[in-house]
Amino acid sequence: MSELMLGPYDSLPLEEQPNPEYQLQIFKRQYLQLAHGNGLAWPSGHWLKDVTFQSTLYHSIFKPQNVSFEPPSFHTMRVLKELIQRIEKSITDPEEEELSEDLLLLLSSLIARPLRGGTASPDCNTVQVAQSEYFVTYTVPGPTIDEIPRSFTLTESPNIIASSGTTGHRTWEASLHLGAWLTSFLGERSLIAGRRVLELGCGTGFLSVLCSKILHAADILATDGDHALVDQARKNLFLNGVPLGAEVNLQAFRWSDELDIILDDSGQKQWDVVLGADLVHNIIAEGVPVRTNQKLYRYMTMQ
Repeated sequence: MSELMLGPYDSLPLEEQPNPEYQLQIFKRQYLQLAHGNGLAWPSGHWLKDVTFQSTLYHSIFKPQNVSFEPPSFHTMRVLKELIQRIEKSITDPEEEELSEDLLLLLSSLIARPLRGGTASPDCNTVQVAQSEYFVTYTVPGPTIDEIPRSFTLTESPNIIASSGTTGHRTWEASLHLGAWLTSFLGERSLIAGRRVLELGCGTGFLSVLCSKILHAADILATDGDHALVDQARKNLFLNGVPLGAEVNLQAFRWSDELDIILDDSGQKQWDVVLGADLVHNIIAEGVPVRTNQKLYRYMTMQ
């Protein structure tokens, strides 16, 4: 078994560590976004060995009845295994400190049943598991951690890097960074609220869901060159209660298509904001989206 790395808070004196509620919320958000291993901000050992903190962890993050959109079983098992190892390592007085029975029972139940894809181990990466769609929940950052969390859930295939000529089956880091940047402009400074937004290469629909549900765009057209991904984005908009119609629409659009398919009948549809993240993954095609964006520029309303 490899040596566990210290969590991000363990090197800090207790008085300098964030409060336990903060540590738990950050851990929960990362876990629901399917982060694992060193990609998780593990709570400090001081709190992990606390039985009350363990109970809160279980009931707010892992108890199936309390999670609206459960992550895949192999992910839960993988995280639970390391969590339990970290709790055991943090315990210094076995007579006074103990490991949560709820966490142990949940891990045992997961080990005992086959996971989706026919594998009984989170370390087995079968074709079925790799290609399956899972719930991934994203929490939009706010100015402070104390704000009411703004979350939404997508179905995506996070293990698929590329398939059928597209990389859009998962939400990539570029979209997350762009989304975080857009949410940093609040109130009158908002770049999205009340504006007409065109998204190119929408993939899972992350940015369009964000712009509609959280940032309150007035009008959105989400496009992608892959018809299957347009259907995927439609499903994710529906999952988040975003109705398609006058204000939100989807359209298949390839770089070689004429612009009139994303304009209105008079060709006068103007967009205030055009969004795109990680649009080019093939250097041979680099010039095509550039030319498309140059054409779009003429139709945009400059703010």
